[in-house]
Amino acid sequence: MLSDVWFPGWTCRVDGAEVEVYRANHAFRAVPVPAGATRAEFVFAPRSYRVGWWVSACALAGLVTVSVVGLVRYTFTRSPNRS
Repeated sequence: MLSDVWFPGWTCRVDGAEVEVYRANHAFRAVPVPAGATRAEFVFAPRSYRVGWWVSACALAGLVTVSVVGLVRYTFTRSPNRS
């Protein structure tokens, strides 16, 4: 059992094999570790992070697209020799 806070999105591998992460004592993380295991690796990758990353990437792509289209329209619609 670990004294870190449990939150959905934790995964764990014990000696390379993925094991389920359980909630222990309502707030902590726990994983079953067989006798003789030498390494437990925890990774925090919640779904909310991946969704947020994609929303941000799409918003950035939209902003770049609108900026490029606006710049192109501005460049080709203004009078050439305006004083």
